[in-house]
Amino acid sequence: MKLSAKAEYALRAMIDLASRPGEQTTLEGIAHRQKIPVTILPNIIQTLARAGLVETLRGYRGGVWLGRPAEQINVRKVMEAIEGPLRLYRCDSPRGFCPLGLGEECLLRDVWEKTQGRVLEVWEEVSLADLADGHTQPARRKSPKRQSLPFTY
Repeated sequence: MKLSAKAEYALRAMIDLASRPGEQTTLEGIAHRQKIPVTILPNIIQTLARAGLVETLRGYRGGVWLGRPAEQINVRKVMEAIEGPLRLYRCDSPRGFCPLGLGEECLLRDVWEKTQGRVLEVWEEVSLADLADGHTQPARRKSPKRQSLPFTY
């Protein structure tokens, strides 16, 4: 599985916006900071705006900013806005039927479904806020440190 450059650029642009909460920036600024070709960024931002992930304003005082808090936007929302729903396998036949004549049950279908489920799980757990803060794992509350008690007899 390989994601398109467009999807990677979209995610980098969104992380850039998440690192500037409440700020408006220009497409040129995002392109420069994230090394995204400025010629394709308007199309990416337009797609993200249609998905409600960013807001835009044209004109002299125009720019782009996140459409909702970074904590509410996860990697899956960005990826699916650009690529559509993730599908690791081509088969959309009902279970128990293989159009290729490979038998009652496709031997690979369960593997592809599990793999897809796990990828989506990771993408749902990680928000733009996590990524903007430099974390690839979702933010979790730290449990208080336990104090070790000295042994007494």
